[in-house]
Amino acid sequence: MAQLTMSRRNFMKTMAITGAAAAVSSSAVAPLRALAEDANASAGELKHVRTCCRACGKVECGVWVTVQDGKAIKVEGDESAPQSRGHCCAKSQSSMHAAYHPDRLRYPVKRTNPKGSDDPGWVRITLDEAFELSGQGLGECVDKYGGQSIFVMCGTSRVWSLGPYQG
Repeated sequence: MAQLTMSRRNFMKTMAITGAAAAVSSSAVAPLRALAEDANASAGELKHVRTCCRACGKVECGVWVTVQDGKAIKVEGDESAPQSRGHCCAKSQSSMHAAYHPDRLRYPVKRTNPKGSDDPGWVRITLDEAFELSGQGLGECVDKYGGQSIFVMCGTSRVWSLGPYQG
């Protein structure tokens, strides 16, 4: 077996230099790519927008969204994003379905028939009514089980955002 000749200190220096070189090279290319647009006259206005994925709720992974005539048509990973390094998960890919599906919720609704009924009897309500009903439900939980029964978690189970923990 070969003898190791590099110390930990020299290894860390080498890694720092390599990382700095990679960061400089990717940042030099990124502004040029951000300004690039595909020209397709038959498809209408087509542009690429650099943004972040919203699928997990963490707004962490960098993505490129292809927009045609004001509508997103494709989501791809952004190679220059340090968190995702160009990867784009299935949730990111399906985010267009959440935005454009014809059956998506566009306003708050309330059930009027009991659970288990064939027809839940959904009716449209205002946002103020939705907040009022939510507040009443949370108040009932606090009255019945105490304030410690309410916990708020942001993000996914992989990473918790700071929102719930800030006082």
